[in-house]
Amino acid sequence: MIATLFVVGYAHGRPCWITTHFHQRNQEELFTRTNTAHLRPGFAESFGSDKIAKLIEGGDPRFAQCRDRILINLETATLETARDFAEAVISSQSDKLAHEADTDSIGIGGHTHIAAVTPDGFRWLVPPKGFDDQTLAPPEAMP
Repeated sequence: MIATLFVVGYAHGRPCWITTHFHQRNQEELFTRTNTAHLRPGFAESFGSDKIAKLIEGGDPRFAQCRDRILINLETATLETARDFAEAVISSQSDKLAHEADTDSIGIGGHTHIAAVTPDGFRWLVPPKGFDDQTLAPPEAMP
């Protein structure tokens, strides 16, 4: 796989998520696989090392600092809890301990960007570095 593109938003007032995976065969043929997901309150999806996820779920003490933020009840999660969940998943996969436990996690990490996508629009919770504005207006509000 070369890359994965995630698009999350609202279409006709309903939440939607489209994932496109870009693959290459024999350094020549490029192809894609696109999936859609039904979103609902409490839905969560994370990507990364399955080995690290199993270590966290299994109670490995090396990952105790993020376990409580990952193993939460998503049905009752607030936006703040969900943000903490996302940050914990990414940091657990990008930590030096993760790299030692699974070398496949070495490419995970960097500055984390987290946004809230609601029927009211898009808002950065953790913006990209150097991004000044915390919100983006929905398209109908643009001039």
